[in-house]
Amino acid sequence: MKKLLIVLLVFLALPAFAQTRDTLDNGLTILTSSEPGSGLVAAVLFIKDGCANESLQFAGLGNFVANLILASTRNKSAEHVAAVADSVGGNMSVTRNADYTELKVITTSQQFGTALSLMGEAVTEANFESEWVESVRKSLMAQAEAENDNVFANAYEQLLTMIYGDSPYRRTAADTLRTVKTAKPADLQNYYNKYYVPENMILSVAGDVSREQVLERAKIAFAGIAPKRVPATRAPAEETLERSLSFMDQRNVKTGYFLMGWLAPAVSSPDYPAMSVAVNALGGGKGSAMFRNIRQKKGMGYDIGIIYPARKYQSHAVAYIITDPFKQTPQGYVGQPVLEEVKDALLEEVNRLKTEPLTEDELTRAKGYTLGKHILAHQRMFDRAMMPGFWEILSDTPGFDEKYTAELEKVTAEDVRKAAEKYFTNYGLFILLPRFGE
Repeated sequence: MKKLLIVLLVFLALPAFAQTRDTLDNGLTILTSSEPGSGLVAAVLFIKDGCANESLQFAGLGNFVANLILASTRNKSAEHVAAVADSVGGNMSVTRNADYTELKVITTSQQFGTALSLMGEAVTEANFESEWVESVRKSLMAQAEAENDNVFANAYEQLLTMIYGDSPYRRTAADTLRTVKTAKPADLQNYYNKYYVPENMILSVAGDVSREQVLERAKIAFAGIAPKRVPATRAPAEETLERSLSFMDQRNVKTGYFLMGWLAPAVSSPDYPAMSVAVNALGGGKGSAMFRNIRQKKGMGYDIGIIYPARKYQSHAVAYIITDPFKQTPQGYVGQPVLEEVKDALLEEVNRLKTEPLTEDELTRAKGYTLGKHILAHQRMFDRAMMPGFWEILSDTPGFDEKYTAELEKVTAEDVRKAAEKYFTNYGLFILLPRFGE
């Protein structure tokens, strides 16, 4: 109870500002949280163009477009805004995520109007001429080559291909790279025309600016975008794993990578709060079952934890353990693999979570950890601009950001057990080992 109280005190210490919600005539949604006094403003423009909008043939097309929208609008105004942003320790950038694209900036209150104009320019005047397309294509290919050396990311990707069937979340780097190599300017323009429309956007602003100022400047900045219906997105079908699957690979690595994954509920699911607590009871933080019973008591794992990404559609939970893959004999010879023992130890913790309700202390810690991560994700001004739009896009529910906190507080030990029993069933297991003799 003490840990949960500390988390709640942290929550109470964070600044609380009322948020307003408006919709422009062209369909653009605007969320404003005025925080007078700092002289700074953070703004995030969300475009709801996730990977579910892409066919397998054009996997990664949205990321290609996202990287073009700033690159092809770098004019004198853009350089000026970048300089102002840099002077206050911020910048303007674009990021493509699994369920949306975000264009973000932090700047001064005086330069907010200029920054917002650049945002509007980016989503109304992006240039898809060959010169810009080829420049971004070259950059994305170099980036993909660099990321190919990320061992954990590659193992994670392989696991997702095992547990997902047709879900867009299973798309691999190879699928994306194929699109980067083959996409034509017309393909990019067509995607942009479909999804970069006001109805498909949320502008979320926090900082030293009033609601009236945001609305006035947004009307000017986004005046060039006419109302337009966005194509309907068909939600991927919910998938099931008919049986547990295992795969082992070998690469030039020094340690063993053990990843076990399950299909898990989306943000909009009623089970999402309880599953979030269940995941953190299992592997979230140093008080989790995995850390206490697998790493500390059994000495397995250099790095240990669990991943449960917030997703608009069916998500996944992945427990990972990075460890010495072999037992060492007193003489120093390489002995038998220990990863079977790691598997048994993890499944023991999972099965306990499914059959035994958490103790009061375990529940308090897991809820406190989950609630604390959510609350502390609002510490910075940029976070407070981002989070309302982020959660609304993933849940399709206005105000979900605050509602989620209330739902977490209601979770009981029995809710956690039921969520674990429902979702920690058949799994995918991916094991990566060093090549023999290396």
